[in-house]
Amino acid sequence: MGRGQLQTPFFRAEQLLADQPIIANSAAIRRDLQYMTARWGELNAPAMFEVRAFKEGARAQIGKFAPDWIEEAVEWIENMNGLGFNIYAVRNPIRADYSGSAKDDDIIASFFCWADCDDPAAAGNVYRFTGPKWNSAVTTGTVPSIRVHTYWQLKEPCLEMVAWRQMQTDIADHFLSDKSVVNPSRVMRVGGTVAYPNSKKQKRGYIKEITTLRTEYDETRDPVTMDQLSRVFETSPSPNDSKGGFKVDVGPLPLDRERATIQALSGNDWHNAVIRLVGSYVSKGLSDSEIHALTDPLTLSGYTVEQTQKEVQKSIDGARVKGWTPEEYAEPEQINFEKPEEIVEPETVEWFGDIEPVLSNRYIVKGLLDHGTMSVVYGPSNSGKTFWALDLAFHIASDTQWRNRRVVQSAVLYLAAEGGRGVINRIAALKLDTGADNIPLALKRAGMDLLHDRADLQRIYDLSQTVQARAPGKPLVIVIDTLSRIMAGGDENSAADMTALIRNLDAIREATGAHIMLVHHTGKDSARGARGHSSLRAATDTEIEVQNEDGNRAAIVSKQRDYQGGEIFAFSLKSIELGIDQDGDEVSSCVVVEADESEFKQRKRKLTKNQKVLAETFDQLAAEIGKPNPGGPMMPEPGRFMTIQMDEFRAACEGKFTAKNTREAFLTAFDALNIPNGIFCMASGFVWRTDRSITR
Repeated sequence: MGRGQLQTPFFRAEQLLADQPIIANSAAIRRDLQYMTARWGELNAPAMFEVRAFKEGARAQIGKFAPDWIEEAVEWIENMNGLGFNIYAVRNPIRADYSGSAKDDDIIASFFCWADCDDPAAAGNVYRFTGPKWNSAVTTGTVPSIRVHTYWQLKEPCLEMVAWRQMQTDIADHFLSDKSVVNPSRVMRVGGTVAYPNSKKQKRGYIKEITTLRTEYDETRDPVTMDQLSRVFETSPSPNDSKGGFKVDVGPLPLDRERATIQALSGNDWHNAVIRLVGSYVSKGLSDSEIHALTDPLTLSGYTVEQTQKEVQKSIDGARVKGWTPEEYAEPEQINFEKPEEIVEPETVEWFGDIEPVLSNRYIVKGLLDHGTMSVVYGPSNSGKTFWALDLAFHIASDTQWRNRRVVQSAVLYLAAEGGRGVINRIAALKLDTGADNIPLALKRAGMDLLHDRADLQRIYDLSQTVQARAPGKPLVIVIDTLSRIMAGGDENSAADMTALIRNLDAIREATGAHIMLVHHTGKDSARGARGHSSLRAATDTEIEVQNEDGNRAAIVSKQRDYQGGEIFAFSLKSIELGIDQDGDEVSSCVVVEADESEFKQRKRKLTKNQKVLAETFDQLAAEIGKPNPGGPMMPEPGRFMTIQMDEFRAACEGKFTAKNTREAFLTAFDALNIPNGIFCMASGFVWRTDRSITR
């Protein structure tokens, strides 16, 4: 092979790649274990912690470690997780001389109490909890619904495991969370590891995801005492109770039959739960046989269906005796209208001949967004929708023309419900790129609940007043990023849940006069538009789809209630250097740059599913960890393209593939997109996209 052939960067990808398992987040794993064991030095005896690895169809594996063996534990966890095992830890300290796997009698103490909220209802309950907030949380998944483990750190370690177990039971009863996590030696998911759903969960829509750990919050969250928790969970009101000056009339609330059913199946106060269910069914007009058909499945282990039917029949008879029966049907009362002696024209009508055109309107961005309406900006992950929404919000707050359209300066409240430092750096990049400083744009990074009765409406109203106080007399724009994070465990595809969300958003608009912009995701089939129930689109005034096809980005107006729609706003992302991190590496983010619409149309091309994964994943990694290319043999002019390490690129892509042979899937997709016929180029362990250079 000649020297020239050795230097070409356009060879097959497998020449640089080795087959690697999916890599978990080792930093998050280490942080989780360190957080878990940080106070074990307060104990008067040495302790161990135990990690267990489970995989469908495989034998469970156990690792035992001392608190100062964190690095060994992280390495063990990474190896087992990379082999497809789910990773859990016994959270409570174990006596050092125990043998076998840890049992309840081996637990020395507990520094935390927790709730396992893997059920959407339980996750919603803990999210709305008005008592002392948890000090840390592990999000174990987001699809098909948010699943979270919340931890309350104890001010003093609990040494009485009987009392601790009772507290765990009270917590589970309060939130209707998993009641199997009450024993002291219970294992809980380790943050930073990959969660692999078993075959049954996959059929229910679960997917492989990275779990995340959070230990820092905007407000101070102090450790609590067992007495505090005891008072809260023994006497606290329902999770749906709330106070505040912001009122929304949602009408009478029916019995939550699903929750009562969960309570009955859990064995917690079975008798009272069944009585409530039966009373509800009787008042609905169901027959005895229909009620038995609904309650037979509530038979607990150790009991027979006949015993359940006997108890249920007593409840049915009692309910009917007490009069819990549907009201008899009555003919509606006849309404009689009084006819006036002479016809008087109604004051509220406008006759055809009197109507004149309305030549002015209260716009925010002329021809695009109006005051007091609602818009949805949606697109797939890594399409650039948040960058685009931030850019538009910046122009509105800074009173700067946007795409040659007039803008009415407005105060902007940007609710980053997903939190994270990403949005901070994106705003910092805008400041550096534009030189702007004192504009009425405020960021709030916090989860929100806009699904349930009252929810966080008062909280958002108060934030709105604070923001508007910085721009007296100006309109208000509220950006909510993303819709899924304000559903608080709700189902986006449910008509009831989506209607409840829209009702709450309407209440905010009416109270504040704001334009509300929702940042949202597409579904599995992006051609079908924004994810979720169709009632969202029906309630939306302006709908904007953000596309990223083969690196060509554009925001397309797909719906306008009062304008023509159909506009295409092509854009690209420009890298902005923010500074240097603690390791001496460059930190950067991006800002939106206007692009040529005609070029977007010409360059838009159809990619296969896996090719789209590569293109979108590269854009995501380039924005997060990308660095301008170095110089050297086989490399382009230094600083011309944003690059990432090939092994990091491949690992991230393979984690998103559904094919059995993820390595072959990656190679096939990469070869199709490798130049000279594609958009990727590779050399010296780096990969970059040739279809766009860094804009300086």
